This record gives sequence, structure tokens and C-alpha cells, in this order.
Amino acid sequence: MQLGKAMQFVAAAVMVLLSRLLRPFLLIRFGNLRNHTIGTLSLQAEGYVADRDLGLLPKSLDLFFHTDPRANRVLDRLLERQLHVTPLARYAQAINGRLPGSRDHIVELGNAERDRARDHYRAFTETQQHFALNTAEISEARRQLRAACGIPDDARFICFFSRTSSYLKHLHAGGEIRRPEEIPTSNIRDSSILDYLPAAEELAKRGYWCFRMGAVVDETIPLRHERIIDYANSFRSELLDIYLISHCDLILSDTTGLRDLAFMFRRPTATANCFNLLLLHSWAGLFMPKKYILERENRLFTLKELIANDGGPTSPAQWPSYAARLGLRIEDNSPEEILEMAIEAIERHSGNWIDTAEDQARQARVQKLYAGQSLELGGPMNAVLSSSFLRRHPHYLA
Repeated sequence: MQLGKAMQFVAAAVMVLLSRLLRPFLLIRFGNLRNHTIGTLSLQAEGYVADRDLGLLPKSLDLFFHTDPRANRVLDRLLERQLHVTPLARYAQAINGRLPGSRDHIVELGNAERDRARDHYRAFTETQQHFALNTAEISEARRQLRAACGIPDDARFICFFSRTSSYLKHLHAGGEIRRPEEIPTSNIRDSSILDYLPAAEELAKRGYWCFRMGAVVDETIPLRHERIIDYANSFRSELLDIYLISHCDLILSDTTGLRDLAFMFRRPTATANCFNLLLLHSWAGLFMPKKYILERENRLFTLKELIANDGGPTSPAQWPSYAARLGLRIEDNSPEEILEMAIEAIERHSGNWIDTAEDQARQARVQKLYAGQSLELGGPMNAVLSSSFLRRHPHYLA
């Protein structure tokens, strides 16, 4: 052990001892940040700080440490502005875990599997944004965008992207958390970026700059408009990742983790290809489901049927048994469906969308089906199931 690490270990041991001595007066807790999971980390970090504002956390001094691999170090810097982050917490957590009463001194953040109890709906609706780039960072991001593609500082823009397994394979190539062979080659959460291109082209024609996001992607995209930027394959940087997501007019995507940054930065979302309709952002945004097809009748599995069956598989690994039990196959949303939802999202956000009386009746039916449901991330349901999708598939609410 190097001297520096030895000194840190001793300091951490003193910290743990103090946590026990001060327990009657001050609760000190230790926890790790799962920096490799940008979506889960951003969701839980914002939820944690919101819970602190709402008075839902115990009165405590919570000390966190970063873990490797890192998804985005600019995001890590933002976390450090709101959380107490120190490398000593790594050693303190290890020492604490070997002592009686360790559970009282553990704080969990950025771990979806062990933090389901947090009500993200209330965190989003009852508090304001907590994390933001500073003035210097914003100025630098805008300078980079002007240099790279000539985008004006006041331009309207959207971010669009889709999930593949490429990022996970790259992130876990070293095997620190998952071995490469543990990453599935296909996943029902995945969808093709090409299906989002017609929507991007239409929004580009309407004056929006459209940035295809992603840290590691499978393919380039054909560029049919000067305001569509294959950012993921050109001048992508960690600063611009955060700037673009935190300042965009719309996030158009599937359920990939990068979309969860919308919660941290309070950005509008239009989410296609939702695979579970009880595990979604219930606080705001527009969404539509992947199409579950009941094979024996060759029809859409209805929303009522889906809700009655857990909203869909709760993890991609459950899909084979779930599909076999119910006799289902799955289809992604079509490019036309995504295009229509994107237009609807932009027009809703700008106040130009008008639901017809029939649309309103369908939305009331959706609300009735969701009434009383226990939603994984908190509820009630404030998100809107795309009216354009329901117009195409009126029997979805049968």
C-alpha cells in the first residue's frame, strides 16, 4: 500500500470511529456513486437532493465517493457541487461494513435496484432543478458549437438518440463491473436510430437543429438536412453532452439511460418504444409503447391487458418467459409513429396542440386505466400517452 493510500485509510478509520462516537448527535453515512450508469445516477442524484429539500431524508452528513468507470466527468463535477464527495468515503465505507451497526451508516444513491422507494414523481413536481452548468461552462459549450457547426447561441435544438448494447460493451470492456460476455447482444429496450430520422428531418425543416446523441454508437446516420448533426460520430465531448441535454427544446428517444438526464434538468421528453408501462417517467412528457402483438389473434395487446400483466416485463431478461406465457411478439414503433409523436410533442410544448373531443375521451380512458396503479417511479400518472399513437390504434384502449 502506498503511503498516500495508507494515510487515507487511517483518516477514514478515524472518520468511522467519529461516526460511531457522534451517532447520538449527528448521523454520518457513507455511499458510492455509480458513475458508470449516467441515467440511474442522474435520476437518483436529483431525487436525493429533492428529497433533502422536501425534508424526507434523515438529518445526516452523507459522504460519497466516485467509482470507475466514469460515464461523464462533467456530470461528476455537477454532483460535487451539491453532494459531499471525498475519496476518504471509499475507505470509510469498507471499514464501516466490517463493524456492527453498519447499516445505519450507509446511504444509497445511484442504485436503482436498492432505491426503488424514492418517489421521483414528487421530487420532480414539488422541487426545482438543482444541478446546472455554470456560466463559464455554458460559454465554452456554445463556443465549441459555433466552431463545430455554426449553431447560433439562441438556436432551438432537440436531442435524439436510441439505445443499443454498444455503449455497455465499451464501458464494461475492462470487466470491472460486468464481463463483456454478460452484456446481451440484443435487448428489447433497443431500437434503431434510423427510425427516428424522419422525425429529425421534419423538425429540422421547422427550424430546429437536431443532434444525434451517444457516447458509443453502432452506426453513422445519413444526413439529409444541414441542421441534422451526427454529433455522436463527430465532435462529441462530455461538456457538450451535458450542455445539449440540459438546454434542448426536446429529448426524443427510447428508454435509454441518457434520457433520464431530462429529470435532472427538467427538459421535455417524447419517449418511443416504452417496454414497460408501469415503469416510466410518470411526472411529465409524452410516451408511446412498443407494440406487443397477441399472436393467436394478430392484434395489439391492449393497455388494459398490459397493465393487468405488470405493465410488461420488468427487465429485458424476463421477456422470453413473459412472451411465451402470454403468446406475444414485440414490434418497435414505426418511423411514421415516431414522426407523429415528435410533432405532437413540439406542438404541445409550444401550446399549439389541440386534442379533439375524441382525443380527450381517449386520454380520460388512459387516466382511468392508470387510476390506483402502483407506478415504479411514483405517481399519479401525469405523462401523456401520445394522442397521435391512439388515433392510429384506437383499439389499444379496448
